[in-house]
Amino acid sequence: MKATVKLYKNDGKSKGLYPVKLIITHQKKIKRKTIGYSLAEDWNTLHELPKTSHDDYEDLYGLIMEYRKKALPLKFKELVYNPLMLTHPIRVIVTRLIQVMLTRLIQINLTHLI
Repeated sequence: MKATVKLYKNDGKSKGLYPVKLIITHQKKIKRKTIGYSLAEDWNTLHELPKTSHDDYEDLYGLIMEYRKKALPLKFKELVYNPLMLTHPIRVIVTRLIQVMLTRLIQINLTHLI
């Protein structure tokens, strides 16, 4: 399962704003859900987050970070519990490195919320 957030300029403006969508991909199926709206100038395309100049910055930023926090453990489980990853000694080492990296990434995301 993969979850991303994007500013959707393809859908066109609604009341002068573009929709911000949560995109969930699982087993080649895609679901999209609008979670907010933003101007293109108030959106950071590199990090896919609202800028501090966004009118609803605190709520939208918090919502996006909550979705990302929920999605990280799902990616972590896919990597750790994949049977192919646990058969070869090198894969075991790589799996452990990925575990450590993801744990640190989660810690960085949580400290960024404070």
